[in-house]
Amino acid sequence: MEPEDHLTFRGVQGEILFVLLTILYSVVARFLAVLSHEVLGHGLVSELIGGQFYAVYVSPGLGFTAAHIPDATDPELQVLYLMAGIITEVIIGLVILLVIYPRLKSFFHRLFALLLLEALLIHSMMYMALGSFTGERGDSMQVIQFLPGLDNFWAVRFAATGLFLTIGFAYVISNKALELLREYFALRTRRSAFRMLLLFWVPHLTVGLLAGFIVAGLVPDILLSYLLLFISVAVLIFLFASFYVSRERLPNPEVTTVSWKGVLATLVAFLIILSVWFMAFGAVPSTAHGILIGEPPPEEEIYYTESYAVNLHIIIDQNFNITTEVRMKAFGDIVSPLDEAIWRTFDERPYWNTYHALGAFVAKKALNYTGWTRVNSSVGAHVHGCGDVWPNGKMVTLRFTNANISILQDRNGFMVLRVYDAWKDENGPGDEYLDAINITWDASITLEDYPMGGGLDPVAVESTYITWVFSTYEEAHVVYGLTFSS
Repeated sequence: MEPEDHLTFRGVQGEILFVLLTILYSVVARFLAVLSHEVLGHGLVSELIGGQFYAVYVSPGLGFTAAHIPDATDPELQVLYLMAGIITEVIIGLVILLVIYPRLKSFFHRLFALLLLEALLIHSMMYMALGSFTGERGDSMQVIQFLPGLDNFWAVRFAATGLFLTIGFAYVISNKALELLREYFALRTRRSAFRMLLLFWVPHLTVGLLAGFIVAGLVPDILLSYLLLFISVAVLIFLFASFYVSRERLPNPEVTTVSWKGVLATLVAFLIILSVWFMAFGAVPSTAHGILIGEPPPEEEIYYTESYAVNLHIIIDQNFNITTEVRMKAFGDIVSPLDEAIWRTFDERPYWNTYHALGAFVAKKALNYTGWTRVNSSVGAHVHGCGDVWPNGKMVTLRFTNANISILQDRNGFMVLRVYDAWKDENGPGDEYLDAINITWDASITLEDYPMGGGLDPVAVESTYITWVFSTYEEAHVVYGLTFSS
């Protein structure tokens, strides 16, 4: 006697229910596959090779790992990190295929396992194949770009290997799917078996494609590549599967029933994953808050930096000795709330190597002398830039230490100071320039002359200081000459 909560997949209604189950399971499977790729793959391996895993974003469409890998790490280990996501998915997939799946009895468990195998094995192999032709988006292309001596032929190797394994895994999964479907659907003919195989594959591939398109905003050429690959795989699946399905009429099986509780459990699992996706990570990368696991090392700041505002402050003492303060404000390449959270961690712990090098460059170019010694570094300076004043700038103080050279030149009893814009003098037309120049001097010194007109009018001139502030490249000039007397 059949239980009261039983159901079958007979007729069109049964096929519709099966497709809905496949879609729900596919979202769950894709999320878990991406999670394993990013966390167990890139994240865990980064820690094992001496790096630091500090942030992650996961969705059914894509994910990304924020990890610091020290420059001194062996190239082989860095390649392992780059390929760890794909390798992890394949290992988990093979364990499920060879060890776990044969022990599963429930229809729902077996169906989910097969769809998880699709997400782990098929999508990872497609990613390896396409990733070798999609620039920085693909792990395999990053390996090619990272290792010197690898030419474009390696992209062909990655693509060929990915496609070959995709077809092989697809054939194995198709066979197991047909074994399962024959127990619950009346597959009397070859055509009905093919139709159910189509209903098994298409929803999952479509979920992966749409999730990637919606979440990642795939550009048209990559989208076309995915479509062509999906079509090719689908054709090959059916060609290979034709050897499995008999050409004769299949015996009319006694269709097995399943419990509605399995359907409800599927819906609950889907809603849980949907909640984790939207609440823990964010819907799409542009709005992702992700998970910030810990503060990244200061070295990571340079990878999130888009530009700098730089102010030069020159201090002249009563003996015409000069100290410079280079005040810098970094602006991040911020795309999402997760980027913003990572960026904020650098406010009080900057990567000083970058600021020290930038400060030394500005002092050297601005005053046309080497021989500067750094005497202080601090956080909290106010910096002019982009037409505004920004807090939490970084300041590097340098002192000219060559006692035999005077930066100010004595001309007929007057001391002349020439200040050069480090970038306009170095690079020619562009977007880089000193955002502000401030010069202060001891009260015993008198400013006799300074440049004016042609856009060089200072914003402030007092008895002991003069200031220029610029909002555009065109406003700034290459050289500023000032004359003093004592």
